[in-house]
Amino acid sequence: MQIEATPEIAHVLQLQTGDPVIFIHRLRTAGDEALVIEKRYISAAAVPTLLEHDLSRESIHEVMVSLGVPLTRVEQNLEAVNLRQEEADLLRVPLGTASFLLRRTTYSGQKRVSYVNYLVRGDRYAFQDSFEP
Repeated sequence: MQIEATPEIAHVLQLQTGDPVIFIHRLRTAGDEALVIEKRYISAAAVPTLLEHDLSRESIHEVMVSLGVPLTRVEQNLEAVNLRQEEADLLRVPLGTASFLLRRTTYSGQKRVSYVNYLVRGDRYAFQDSFEP
């Protein structure tokens, strides 16, 4: 859905408060097991036709690239957090369960085009990263 950028999201994506952003909220699963809550914000100006695609079947990153937005760099931060009630309910675990909060900003050239928060069940994931300098 398209929403207006809050001050926080506008700051991260280097937009103005109120600028249009695409908000995608997904629950990622493996079979019937809920594993990850995804809250993604994408500059609507960068990919104005993104929501015309079936993002439940297509990779957001692949669609962005096909729309002429090459994804060139990622900055991310990983921290341990305890789940609040709403998050615990979505992931079907007890309140306060340990999890990972992964914040990721994706760039196209020098421009920030996507910001996503992933809340990941700490009992079901291990992270491994590999990046080109």
